[in-house]
Amino acid sequence: ELIPKNPDKATELLEAQVNSGSSGMIQMVLANLYFQAGRLPEAADAYQKCVRDYPEFLRAHKNLGLLYLQQGELDKALTALSRSVELGDNDGRTYGLIGYCLLNKGKFLPAETAYRQAVLNSPENLDWTAGLAQTLYNLAKYEEALALFKDLAAEDPDAEQLQQQARAAGVIMDTAAAIMGIWADV
Repeated sequence: ELIPKNPDKATELLEAQVNSGSSGMIQMVLANLYFQAGRLPEAADAYQKCVRDYPEFLRAHKNLGLLYLQQGELDKALTALSRSVELGDNDGRTYGLIGYCLLNKGKFLPAETAYRQAVLNSPENLDWTAGLAQTLYNLAKYEEALALFKDLAAEDPDAEQLQQQARAAGVIMDTAAAIMGIWADV
């Protein structure tokens, strides 16, 4: 009850109570309060302590991954988010964020798998569809990428970047078809 009304006071009270014998839930609440207050170094320390003391605590791994993403630490985020999946997380958001990390690291094949799972679990989230389209484009799967870019552009006709990517994928496909036609005639 105190947390929504006075998060600073709740943080102060929890800091006084947390010790080596504290439950994972209490440690997690404190880490979340730090995170919400923008106290990222303290949040990272608290989440790390939580996953060290309770290595099977799925939400602590996931939140640690979210924190690392916010800090731009993709390798650490990928490790934490992947661990949450190992522990049973099947959330589209988690898979989408894993796909994002992998795409930005240039690991396109596993990014494709992660984004496909994200789209399957959260089809309403167009960010995952856009990530999948970009990944497919990077894998030279232009036909699939083009179809997704067209779908995305139909959802948001003002998205100039999507229109450009759809045109680029179309040009590549047309060029490849022309080359194949020339070779077929030889």
